[in-house]
Amino acid sequence: MINKGRRFGLYVLGFGVGCTLAYFTLFRGKNRGYWLPENRVKEKISKSKIRFTDQVKCTIECGLVSEENIKEVLKNGEVNFNESQTHNSPCPNYILENTTTKVSCNSCDSTTEIISVANLTQGVKPCECNN
Repeated sequence: MINKGRRFGLYVLGFGVGCTLAYFTLFRGKNRGYWLPENRVKEKISKSKIRFTDQVKCTIECGLVSEENIKEVLKNGEVNFNESQTHNSPCPNYILENTTTKVSCNSCDSTTEIISVANLTQGVKPCECNN
């Protein structure tokens, strides 16, 4: 019969080996942040077709922001949930921003429409657009 101390030691050793194997096979080197709300919003936007309103197209043509900059914000920017209207039905409105650009978009089923774009470093500059 094995005494209680030895039995407990074997249990701890087995538990430690099991935890180590589980870590290396399941969790090591993998990003598990996909379940966070911000990452779910950005994933939904990345899988949808992007459309620009006429005002945003004009802002791009004026040179205040570039289309690449907008796509960068949609991919790597932070979702500002305080300003976003996430409960709008059927298309929630999200505000995404980084240090230089702020993007407002409506995300419907398979389409994301970019409503407005602001360049935070240049301030508000008028852009003559034919609407």
